[in-house]
Amino acid sequence: MRLRERLPHWIIEHAYLEIAEPTIPQGIARCVAQGAAHVILTPYFLSAGRHVQEDLEAARRAAGAQYPHVRFSLARALGPHELLVDLLVLRVEEVMCESTNAAVI
Repeated sequence: MRLRERLPHWIIEHAYLEIAEPTIPQGIARCVAQGAAHVILTPYFLSAGRHVQEDLEAARRAAGAQYPHVRFSLARALGPHELLVDLLVLRVEEVMCESTNAAVI
């Protein structure tokens, strides 16, 4: 996992909101079992829609109740962020070198 490479001294676990495992409660439990004193739920979502505002916030509150000795925070969603726009421009430029008179959706 590339995040582990960039943050080698952190406990890094992945979790899924629905359908797949590990679930968010399972990911939280793994972090706590490894000794985390502060768990940051980091949504891999482009916007702070219902999943971030309701589902992840509920997971944060539930984890706080289950593990009162651990601090839980919820980071902001990925976008809009200037680095995300830079990535989109990069992806468009990769394709633009192959065509002319193109549009971006």
